[in-house]
Amino acid sequence: MVRADSFRGQRVRVTAYLKTQEAGGAHMWARADGQFKGRLAPFHYAESIAELTQTQDWTQLELVLDVPPAADTVLYGMVLSDKGRLWVDDVQVEAISALDPATPPPTPELWPADVEERIQARLRIDPPLEQPQNLSFEQ
Repeated sequence: MVRADSFRGQRVRVTAYLKTQEAGGAHMWARADGQFKGRLAPFHYAESIAELTQTQDWTQLELVLDVPPAADTVLYGMVLSDKGRLWVDDVQVEAISALDPATPPPTPELWPADVEERIQARLRIDPPLEQPQNLSFEQ
């Protein structure tokens, strides 16, 4: 999670390299959040369409999303489903041209009925960072 200050009103690309071993599935997600009527509201959510399964060598995944002017944070992460191992390396978060196409958000029918409650439950208490840190996972 990073503060949205330097990304507000821009299109942002999140890239990462993922590697799996005997994985049930692995993918990447990103979203821009802010406050709406006193509650956290995800303004834009993107999830990688490519899901890595079984054992796969390093694969670059990319998400592109718009960060609205009212966004407070940009969140991103990787998910390992079911079983196996997941490695992540070289994560990058960068502002890009508005002409680059955005990743379409998942269709609502694919979202669980309790998606808002799940998002609220996943909120971290830690304050967001000013800038992304340790994206190489070397520290």
